[in-house]
Formats: sequence, C-alpha cells, structure tokens
Amino acid sequence: MAVLAKIRQRSALLIGVIALALFAFIIQDLFTRGTFGQSSKDVGSIDGKDISFEDFRVKVSNVEKSGQGITSTEAANRVWDQEVSIALLSSQFDKLGLRVGEKHILEVLKSDPNIGKNPMFLNAAGMFDVAKFKDYFKTNPEAAQYISQKEKDAELNAKFQIYNTLIKSGLYTTASEGKLKYEMEANKVSFAYAAAPYSSIKDSEVKISDDEIVAYMKKNEKK
Repeated sequence: MAVLAKIRQRSALLIGVIALALFAFIIQDLFTRGTFGQSSKDVGSIDGKDISFEDFRVKVSNVEKSGQGITSTEAANRVWDQEVSIALLSSQFDKLGLRVGEKHILEVLKSDPNIGKNPMFLNAAGMFDVAKFKDYFKTNPEAAQYISQKEKDAELNAKFQIYNTLIKSGLYTTASEGKLKYEMEANKVSFAYAAAPYSSIKDSEVKISDDEIVAYMKKNEKK
C-alpha cells in the first residue's frame, strides 16, 4: 500500500517522463525518416537499379484501385514482385539484344481494350486507326504522360513475347521421346510379385567378414 501511495504522489512526474520519452522517440523518427534531415527517395534497389518511392507509390495506388478488397500490404508486395520480375527479365532482354519497333508496340497497345476498342481511336469501319490514336495525344498534351507509361509497358510486353517465343522455339521433342511418353501413359500390364523385407531376417543370422567389407570398398571406391 505504501508503494501505491508513493506512485500516486509521483504520478505527475511519471506522466512527464513518459511524455518526454515519447517526444524524443518521435523526434528521432522524424530525423531518421528525413522530415528534418536527408533520406533516400528510393524504396529499394533491384539488380543495381533504384526503385523510386514516388513511382512505387503510384503503382501501388493503381493496384489498390483495380483490385477487389486488396490491402495496402498485399498491393505493395504485388508491385514489388512485379518490379523484381521486370528487372530480371530486362537484364535478360539486354543480354540477348532484344529490340522492338513502333509497329510491334502498337500491336500490343491495340490488344488493350481501353485503347484498341476505344471509340476515339476507331475509324468508320470500327477498326483501330493509328492516325487517330497519334493525333489524339498530339492535341492532348496532358495525356502524354499516360500514353508514355503505356508505351513503356507495351515495349516490355513485346520483348517478353519475343523472349517467350525464343524459349518455346528452343524446346524440341523427338519422335522417340513422344513414343516413349505415350507408351508409359497408355500401356498397361498385370503382374504378380513377391517381396521379402529385410526386417524378416535377423541381424544375428548374417555374418559379414572383414575381407568382404574390404572387397566391397575396393569395388566401390567412388562411393
């Protein structure tokens, strides 16, 4: 009881100490995060390439808007996984010297319903009109950033299509392999067998000499 009484008497002091500690923690956090000091503007680095915080934030926001019931953490994880995949694939594209032209990029853009089926970009026959598409962004500079990002994504997708085609073309199966696979899946046999487990033989009934062990070791030196 005496201890409780002392605590009550000094409650104001304790509250002050706790408040000071919290304030010091907040100040330290602000300096660490760069509110008053200097901090990195990148969320991380993948294969030597820095990932801008602002670009990452926009992509996470877009995923949150497009996803149904997806949390911020899930969206951030998804975007980060995408960034890792893009960085690794881009490295392979560069090693192979993959290049794509404007025509290929436009074909990829056309496959996007928001572009390929957009009435603003269709001609009288209801087909995608490249001239209308280009003219729209020439006369609407505010949309230039949007289409610029779309073109970057389209270029990446076009390279991935080429890369995927190269991998598929490099895979070859012979007629013999196909025949063997078919026989293994289609051929069926019925047979009976008998098994004698090692546990049915007592260790005491088997005697192995040192000479037999040495002979086995010489015969199986690699093992």
